Amino acid sequence: MYYYSVGHKATKEIVIRKSRFIGFISPVMDEVEAENLLIIAKERWPQARHYCYAYILHEQKIERYSDDGEPSGTAGVPILSVLRNNSLENVMLIVTRYFGGTLLGAPGLVRAYSQTASLVIQATRIKKLELCIQLRVKCDYTYWDNIEHKLLQKGVLIEHIDYLEKVIAHIYCPVEKEEYFKDQIISFSNGSAEIITYSREYKSLS
Repeated sequence: MYYYSVGHKATKEIVIRKSRFIGFISPVMDEVEAENLLIIAKERWPQARHYCYAYILHEQKIERYSDDGEPSGTAGVPILSVLRNNSLENVMLIVTRYFGGTLLGAPGLVRAYSQTASLVIQATRIKKLELCIQLRVKCDYTYWDNIEHKLLQKGVLIEHIDYLEKVIAHIYCPVEKEEYFKDQIISFSNGSAEIITYSREYKSLS
């Protein structure tokens, strides 16, 4: 199980017939983060006429959008369509407009908001997030170098390592490969490693 999101915030601006359209994209995990991001956009561009947006939340299966005063269907829906077409989730995309004095008409607005949304997506990094299981691996130093080398080769995320009396590593692996990696760790440690299973989370393994 996986989905695609963005790796970091990004902005992109275009000018169409004297109106400034500023795209602002960011990963978000819930509606509270989305609301806060809208506040940030309004503080960053305080004199704008419109703050149109769309966001999609993966776990909650929520989609929201707003035209924020633009004619119905000319801003929020086009932005949402761009997110859908790029298969992006847990993402919010805001397009802020400074009105330039020239009316663009409904088709012109749809094109402007869609273009701005597409350009700002190109300015960020797309990442794949996979449903992973968190494992805590405890083993002797004798075996750790071999285990670490083999795991990294296979695309497992080693998030944190404590070097104590023994090595304690916190790792993430795809849920569907949990038993495989457990077997591999046991094999690489000659059966001596201790493995504890924790929660499931979506993580980027690349």
